[in-house]
Amino acid sequence: RTPSATLATSVRVMLPAVASPRQPILTRSSTVEGKSGLRKPRSCSLLLLISVLTNVVLAVGLVVLATRSRSSPAALPLSPCASSIDSKVVLPVASELIRCANNSLAAGCDGWSPTPSQWDVEFDFGRHGTVLMRAHRAWQPVYAERFWELSTNGYYIGTPLYRFNYRDPSTRFIVEFGVSLLPGVQRAWDDHRSVERATTSSASNTRGTVAFALDAVNCGETEGAADPCAPHRPACSAGDYCAYGGSTQIYVNLADNTHLDPRGFSPIAEVLGDGLAVLERIGERIGNLYGEVTELCPSQEELAALSSEGSLGNPYCILRNGTKQGVDPARLLEPDAEAYIEQKFAEIPRVRAVTVSNVHP
Repeated sequence: RTPSATLATSVRVMLPAVASPRQPILTRSSTVEGKSGLRKPRSCSLLLLISVLTNVVLAVGLVVLATRSRSSPAALPLSPCASSIDSKVVLPVASELIRCANNSLAAGCDGWSPTPSQWDVEFDFGRHGTVLMRAHRAWQPVYAERFWELSTNGYYIGTPLYRFNYRDPSTRFIVEFGVSLLPGVQRAWDDHRSVERATTSSASNTRGTVAFALDAVNCGETEGAADPCAPHRPACSAGDYCAYGGSTQIYVNLADNTHLDPRGFSPIAEVLGDGLAVLERIGERIGNLYGEVTELCPSQEELAALSSEGSLGNPYCILRNGTKQGVDPARLLEPDAEAYIEQKFAEIPRVRAVTVSNVHP
């Protein structure tokens, strides 16, 4: 158990060193009502101004450092408008993340600098290990820019690995995270910052690649209506469904999932080193304890008709005592999301810290 009140969280930016119902498709959770429970500090406006001026200086420093030594990285702090639950926890202020969702051009909301061409992001999962990703803007610029913004503003800190499609080395699909549990934050980003069109990538959904989780629409003409997938052509070439609408949630391919390519799932990064081994070690426990999210498992009516546990169609669904064990994504959007995860899914690892490094302009 890793209570959120003891998460040692931080964002460190190191400046440069030069579908069918049974198919486990990737979907962004539906939104529900929620309000921010954290207030913006009185001094936050002044601090934001200081932060903006600091970002200008750092942007200049980005170019200077790129031409100097590659062995002296400088660290950037988290936003000066961070809020502490207690002395051991530093999370982004919910009201600030909501403000940036409502207006991405507002002061302090555009990341530390223009999106670089390539950079590394390390996600620290505490005792479970770290996962290092390398992002490539050229693969898919729209989502790469979003990943840079989220990684540098602290968005991912505290987010749980809430969907783990892993049973064993022969039965594995993806792991997904990136839902903020701060009240009102995820809803704001889903409502105001979703990319409402399908996209393409120069990379494929092979094992170890990273992409944004998306909404989906079923294709095919209906009575009196045009094909709902038409607006997403030619980026989506699939005939069954098209994916679009990514906001903050990302997934890591634990297997070769190239069948996702024609549907609009666009990789923007790759896992480096032993990152996949770290995720699969976590998956051996979490994937078999909680497994698939409930909305992609049989309904309660379907479960009642099952003669035995385990025959759920979706191999990642876990059923015990007639009850689905996975996370309900809708609950992650409610005001009590933090308590929901803490009380029912205490073993799910959280992102404790994010480090951005090896930035190439």
